[in-house]
Amino acid sequence: MANIFWRGEKASREQAIEMLMEEMPEYTDGRFWVRFESDDTSNHLTAIIESEHNATTPEFKLKRKLPAKFMGHRLIVKSVPPDYIDAIILAKEKDDA
Repeated sequence: MANIFWRGEKASREQAIEMLMEEMPEYTDGRFWVRFESDDTSNHLTAIIESEHNATTPEFKLKRKLPAKFMGHRLIVKSVPPDYIDAIILAKEKDDA
């Protein structure tokens, strides 16, 4: 029964990323990046947010809670340390180019 929530129309990956990138300033003041990732269950949209604190600690604050489903895709929030986006995510994309 749990998979009923995830059924339905989904926006394209590119459109979902673009729209969430535009909306992320409404959720956080921190640096962020959006991309698709996968795990054992499926592909999902991931909002990666740089923070001094882990997403499970009370010090990690969002302006408001991100939805579990965005444009039909499962949305996961990942808290990463400062400078992670430049050092890991964007560095890899630059190396691939």
